[in-house]
Amino acid sequence: MSSRRVPGVGRATAKRLGAVGVLYVVAAVLLWSCVPLLIKQVAPPFDVRWVALLRLVMGAAFLVVAEGLIADRASATGARIRWRGRERVWLALGGAGIGGNYLLYTLGVARTTATAANLIVQVEVIGLALWGILILKEPVTRAKGLGMALCFSGVSLVAWNGESLAGLAQSRYLAGNLIIAAGGLSWSIYGLSQKVLLRSGGVAETVIPILVIGAGIAAIAAAFAPPLSRPPTALELAYLGALGFACTGMGYLLMVRGLRVMEASSVALVSALMPVFTMIEAHLLLGEELTGFILGGAALVVGGIALMVVTGAGGRLKPRRVPSEDAPA
Repeated sequence: MSSRRVPGVGRATAKRLGAVGVLYVVAAVLLWSCVPLLIKQVAPPFDVRWVALLRLVMGAAFLVVAEGLIADRASATGARIRWRGRERVWLALGGAGIGGNYLLYTLGVARTTATAANLIVQVEVIGLALWGILILKEPVTRAKGLGMALCFSGVSLVAWNGESLAGLAQSRYLAGNLIIAAGGLSWSIYGLSQKVLLRSGGVAETVIPILVIGAGIAAIAAAFAPPLSRPPTALELAYLGALGFACTGMGYLLMVRGLRVMEASSVALVSALMPVFTMIEAHLLLGEELTGFILGGAALVVGGIALMVVTGAGGRLKPRRVPSEDAPA
């Protein structure tokens, strides 16, 4: 697993930074793998639209506090990013994508299993690859096409899970699985905007504004629903705090820290293990069944993502500026 070459440091230091980066990314992926489990603990009593809103607000608040000093240093040195008109459109699209993703994903998780949710949502990788081909004119290779096909096959296998056509149509999980897939496609719009904007800015300039815009969209949806069906317990409030501050805010922060010192392709390979972590956690903590269809689908999803990442590693966008050692990557 390769580390990013950091200017001004020796090989030994770069390797040590790379090892720390791996820990950051693994920690972020573990936090994100817990998201569907925590959603199931807080919805109910919280309405799913309010769960999405509060998660976005808490995540953005955490990042504002955590990145405050970095943003202040950037401002003091005159390095603060000023987005132009087209880039503001990308910010708006990213906010719409992440707002839609959080709303749809939360709604879907309440209607399907945690395992299926974090496997089916991987259609976001296929969507991002297609957007990259259509919008960013990224190259199309046979290996990338095969990876997309494997990932889609795995998602389909998980959604099917051995049901007959009649049983599938009547399954209580069908609606949740379809909503999760729609949420994954919404995320792909966010992912595309991040791919464009992170060439020039970091957490303070891109992730935080996008989360704030997403929170505004979630707030519109939440305005039409009562926040609570009953008073939450102290444990449910703790779960909600963990979902917003730890899994969302801390997860993003750790991932960006890892991206500073690791190649993006290596980060994506580690991230591909997230549905596997969720599958294990949901089986141990929620007692969710692991069928052969789910295990086979998970193998196809992870293998497809890995194939797309490895074959597409050479096609990354070049940054417009080289960030300083203290600037967010």
